[in-house]
Amino acid sequence: MHTFRILTLHGFHSSSRKLSKQTANLRKKLAVSQDGWNAEFIFVDSRFETEPPAEDKEQQRYKWFTAVATETGLPSYDTWQESKSHLIEALIKHAPIDGILGFSQGAGMALILLGTERHGLTASENDVLDRIRFLWLSGGFLPMASNLTLTTGEDTPLRRVKPLIVHGMNDNIVTWERCEPMLSILRDPTIYRPENVGHVIPSRAADIQVYKEFLSNLASTEVYGDAKSHL
Repeated sequence: MHTFRILTLHGFHSSSRKLSKQTANLRKKLAVSQDGWNAEFIFVDSRFETEPPAEDKEQQRYKWFTAVATETGLPSYDTWQESKSHLIEALIKHAPIDGILGFSQGAGMALILLGTERHGLTASENDVLDRIRFLWLSGGFLPMASNLTLTTGEDTPLRRVKPLIVHGMNDNIVTWERCEPMLSILRDPTIYRPENVGHVIPSRAADIQVYKEFLSNLASTEVYGDAKSHL
């Protein structure tokens, strides 16, 4: 049986502790064997707290970056490089990692992690990035900043992964208009837009069935079979 190990990234002003609680039912359902596979979720916090910092550790909230206004018309993301380095360290620490679940700003950070240039990375750092086989992006948006360029050519990491895009029909925090541009940089994304769902990772029975089908398809593909052979 293959266990999908999924690095899970919280959104803005959130934390791994909070997201772990919010996804408890989902994780419980996917931890059970599903036709030769199950899933394990590995949570990681950003290094950057949102303001004001909390004295109680359980109340701490984090961000991957902040959009800072510029004269170019596009914002500048202040800490995305440091967050990328932090996540590469997490990939190495928790290897092997098969995929990334990013919620809200965490979804944008997942695109930055795989989509930005790799100048100066070591062989082991490149290796853990190349092992990522899928992105599960929920309530996310396409990161756009004056100090950020995503590499989206035909044979680039963002085009090689299998993408699942989840976006609630009632999400008024990250609207579909902000999410939809992601579709142009990903190859053949599976799109799931549940009704009566806002800015959350949906975890009803029907939602979980969608996730099961996505992961089952991954587990059965030849591409993923090749990846499993060296994990």
